[in-house]
Amino acid sequence: MVYSNEEFLMFELLAAYQSSILVLGLTGALSLLQLLVFDITAIKLKHPPGYPIESSHKNMLFRFSRAHANTNETMGVMILLFLFAALSAADPYWVNGLMIVYLVTRVLHMICYYAAWSAMRGVIFGFSLLSLIGLFVVGLMKYLSMY
Repeated sequence: MVYSNEEFLMFELLAAYQSSILVLGLTGALSLLQLLVFDITAIKLKHPPGYPIESSHKNMLFRFSRAHANTNETMGVMILLFLFAALSAADPYWVNGLMIVYLVTRVLHMICYYAAWSAMRGVIFGFSLLSLIGLFVVGLMKYLSMY
């Protein structure tokens, strides 16, 4: 198969961000895991589908639901910022590193939510947020340097 110059450049660009591409897939798997944990727990607790969950961090089902929702709330932002950074050809070292930090902090955030460790959960969320801000900054720096 013969690739055009544009196709070759796209493959070359994506090759530099292989770790980030893996993080995209693993983040999707994390969200799926959280959904399954919530659904299976709701079934075991005989929680009627569609009925509200008691809004209390003492309630395990509420914590499972919020952990999944929190991941979903940041996932779209992470994808957009990764695309911005990668398409701006930001330094793959920083993009891949920040994406890995994002994934690790999301896993730790889930663990803290499940275990009801609210103070640690907040600290870890802060690191997750910093990884997203970092993605924006490295993407913006590279984008602005092109002009």
